[in-house]
Amino acid sequence: MIKAVMFDLDGTLLDRDRSLLAFAKNQYQRFNQQLASIEENAFVERLIALDQHGSVWKDQVYQQLLRAFGIKDLHWETLLNDYIRHFCDHSLPFPKMVKTLQTLSNRGFYLGIITNGQYPFQFNNIQSLGIESRMSVILVSAKEGIRKPDSHIFHQAARRLGLKPSDCVFVGDHPEKDVAAAKQAGFRAIWKRNDIYHQPSVYDGMITNLDELNDMNFKEISFKEDR
Repeated sequence: MIKAVMFDLDGTLLDRDRSLLAFAKNQYQRFNQQLASIEENAFVERLIALDQHGSVWKDQVYQQLLRAFGIKDLHWETLLNDYIRHFCDHSLPFPKMVKTLQTLSNRGFYLGIITNGQYPFQFNNIQSLGIESRMSVILVSAKEGIRKPDSHIFHQAARRLGLKPSDCVFVGDHPEKDVAAAKQAGFRAIWKRNDIYHQPSVYDGMITNLDELNDMNFKEISFKEDR
């Protein structure tokens, strides 16, 4: 019996593409004197391209960014520290996030987040979304010392709720780190469809928008490999 619904953060609850766009524009304005020789759109577009949907950590991104534009009087660590401090100010949710979480909670499910990333950076983003208090468990890989797709981070989340993996559903956007990994850990897995990643080969359900979870009967989710 499903008792908990857990989520990935970036690309699942947090609309990271929109958030990064908003942050990048704001960062350019904060450093406009040092970046005056660069058009705002050029800075923003290059930052987003180098970021590769969050797959490249920002120490590398900012070093490459400054080299690309030949900026000498601004250090990459200054921009990195600014990112760490201010990204959470621009954290934007996907539509119907709050309503979906409230509905699932009202249905009696425990809620949780399992996310890769730095701590407290990711935790600050969760707080900025206003959803920390809704979660019965939050695991950030850097704090746990385990990263998805390692099954241990999923098992750790289930144990903290006193549940078995088979009692849990995980919702995420990444085919391997979220969906396949959750399946491997014994969770049921729902893929949040997107245009970035390919469709997973194995999953138990698929959504495009978060509010599709509201009416989902998790008891009736059938395993794709059993069809």
